[in-house]
Amino acid sequence: MRPEGRRPADIELPWWSYGAIHYLQRYLRPTHHVFEYGSGGSSFFVARRAASVLAVENDPEWHKLMAGFAQPRGVANLVCELNPLSDDQLATFQASSFCQRVASDCWDAVIVDCHCGFQAGKYGVIRPAAFAAALPQINPSGLVIVDDSWMYPELLVPREG
Repeated sequence: MRPEGRRPADIELPWWSYGAIHYLQRYLRPTHHVFEYGSGGSSFFVARRAASVLAVENDPEWHKLMAGFAQPRGVANLVCELNPLSDDQLATFQASSFCQRVASDCWDAVIVDCHCGFQAGKYGVIRPAAFAAALPQINPSGLVIVDDSWMYPELLVPREG
């Protein structure tokens, strides 16, 4: 249960299942480089265990909050970049700077925990597009974590690599 008035970022924990949290505690290494679509408690959780975290955020207010949390907490290996999305970019998400930022490097892990891009009657288009952009950027032993993956059964099929 979430303590009253505290966000996951306040306690530096992802808003994920305990199983996922425990798995990542064992998986992450101090040499790992991680990319994250979205930012929050997961950003700090991962940064405490990895060499670096690059998080892209689309919400200016949330970005300001997350960027302000890092320095006083001594989390120097977390970079949170603002890449806003406008309504018209939701339709062309794959070409946006928010989506394409993952292509700047190869990653040991990519976390897809951003805005969903909800549309009428659908769960959203953004997370599947972010997942697709992340796949070619993953190191051979790396992984992609998709928050609320149950909403996207098309992403749960086995893949090579």
